[in-house]
Amino acid sequence: MRGKSETEQLLMLLTDVHNKGNAGATLKEIMIQLKEELPKITKQKEYSMK
Repeated sequence: MRGKSETEQLLMLLTDVHNKGNAGATLKEIMIQLKEELPKITKQKEYSMK
C-alpha cells in the first residue's frame, strides 16, 4: 500500500496544528508537535528519493 504524499502529510499536519491552536493549545504544545512530526515526513522523502 502506498503512503500519503509529502504534500498530503504536510497539509494534514498543518490542519491539525491550526485546529489545536483554535482549540486553545499553547505555542509550546504546537512546537512540540511540529518537532515530532516534521522529521517523520522529511525522512520518508529521503527514502523515496533513493
